[in-house]
Amino acid sequence: KKQRWKDASAAMRSFLKAHKTDRRVPFVRFYLGISLENQEQYKDARVALRAFVKDYPKNKLRTDALFRVAECSYFLNELKTAETEFQAFLKADAKHAFAEFALPYLGDVQYRLKKLKSAAESFELALKRYKDGRMADDARFGLAHCYADLQRPDDALKLYRELAAKTGSSFAPDAQLEAGSLLFKLKRFAEAAKAYDEFDTKFPKNAKRFRARLNAGFSDFRQAEFRKAIQRFQS
Repeated sequence: KKQRWKDASAAMRSFLKAHKTDRRVPFVRFYLGISLENQEQYKDARVALRAFVKDYPKNKLRTDALFRVAECSYFLNELKTAETEFQAFLKADAKHAFAEFALPYLGDVQYRLKKLKSAAESFELALKRYKDGRMADDARFGLAHCYADLQRPDDALKLYRELAAKTGSSFAPDAQLEAGSLLFKLKRFAEAAKAYDEFDTKFPKNAKRFRARLNAGFSDFRQAEFRKAIQRFQS
């Protein structure tokens, strides 16, 4: 697939070189940026798409390009830049189809920048607008992290448990572990042990089950359930 995008990029560059005044130039320049992004050439893609945004401020694809620019910065792990660019995209068109992705991405960026309240607001807005969307579980998991760090453990646990119950979700195993970890930090060791035990039941083939068993042992140890803890450590 990458080869097809590479071939497409070469063809579009040849077209732009040979047909500088063609009415299709804006369209080709936009898709050159997209093709580069799909090849994971994020810096080059961002340069191309930023130039498109600058040169064609009234083009109907401008807002799409704004999102792709922000996405490139996100994949490049340039968090401050990505935050500004996602905000610019959402300001340009808050109801755009890509907003479903932009809001959770923005929340993740803000969380990693330690802007916990802003991150929580972004995740909450994502869930309000796109409760059953394609990024809904990403938003729930991110929001749970925010709540945990904002000293809202009950709200965090609620979200972790909801996600863990969705065993078909890719976030479910980690959500189960996070619930146990948060309970352990809260010194609710019996509940933590139970959460870790549930991991084995819900995800018996997951490689992290050994970590869950170990953590259950530590939870028992902190309750002075030493025999039970030893049994877990030996299993």
